[in-house]
Amino acid sequence: MDEKFKVFLGIKIWPHDSSSYEFWSNGALRSIRANKRIHREILSGPTVLVRDESGRFIESIMVKWDASSHDKTIEKITRGLYFHEFKKILNSNTKIDTYFFNALDNEMKNHIMFLRSKNIGGDDRFVYAFLRDDGNPEISFWFYQFYQGHWAGAFTGPEGFEWDGSKSVLDAISDALRLPKQPSDENSA
Repeated sequence: MDEKFKVFLGIKIWPHDSSSYEFWSNGALRSIRANKRIHREILSGPTVLVRDESGRFIESIMVKWDASSHDKTIEKITRGLYFHEFKKILNSNTKIDTYFFNALDNEMKNHIMFLRSKNIGGDDRFVYAFLRDDGNPEISFWFYQFYQGHWAGAFTGPEGFEWDGSKSVLDAISDALRLPKQPSDENSA
């Protein structure tokens, strides 16, 4: 796993149960201690006030996130799982669009329910769900959940394939699943 991605993931999921604590202490924290550059980058962030779970303001360090590290890691995971699931290698020129989700709202959860999903490592450490277009197997959607605290996704398509820019990720999934459009639910989970 990319070191920057590992550190970001450890900070994003912040230990909230035994499996996320294990990832933090044996993965992310170990990488921070071993990599002086990453350690300096984290400590160089500005101090900000954030609310804790009880509503109190506490000081925290803002960590700059390396989006390219995230996207490259999600792309590698997508290529690997595509091969694992379908026993075919995605072409090197297959377009992979990656997505970062801050949280899952109810609409997203409802759509993901219809995808095939698998849990790796138990305790919801890494859950992925996917859907592939039977008519054009290079087109697929992948959803990833890391330690119940970070969510990402990816669309794959042939070279030159363009997503309809007027569609949201959920509308594209709905179309692929042939689901009825659902009204938006403003409640976040």
